Amino acid sequence: MASPEGGTHGTGLVTPAPARPAVHPRQFQLILATAIACVLLAIVLLSGVARRRAAIARRSALLSDLGRLSEAQDDALARDGRYATHLERTGGTDTARFTPSPDVKVRFEVLGAGSWNAVVTDTVLAAGPRSCGIFRGEASASPHRAVVRPGVPACW
Repeated sequence: MASPEGGTHGTGLVTPAPARPAVHPRQFQLILATAIACVLLAIVLLSGVARRRAAIARRSALLSDLGRLSEAQDDALARDGRYATHLERTGGTDTARFTPSPDVKVRFEVLGAGSWNAVVTDTVLAAGPRSCGIFRGEASASPHRAVVRPGVPACW
């Protein structure tokens, strides 16, 4: 009795393995095209995931910048008895020590002795939200309608 793999099976005679059915060239092309399509789909999905993760990280940096700015203003209030009117890397009288993250623009306004607001905007993000803001003091100091509570940042 011959085995599917071929062999002698104790008879001393070599039996050939049965021939496999040939793959038609059209079937091979379909299999290859399907495999390529699956690889391309995986690449597209993974790049989309990577872009979303990068956008989340950049938005987290915006919120972190606002938190650091708020702390710098609290330090200025404790040190000088009022909020700082300027932002600088070194700090000093009437100045809050603050450096934004790379590719982030900061718009900062002091609106009186007890009110200030800030808006940070990411210059790299392609889709929104690209800007976040915060304020302290009166509700009229809010830089955007999305920012409704003093000291609580919001993005738009």
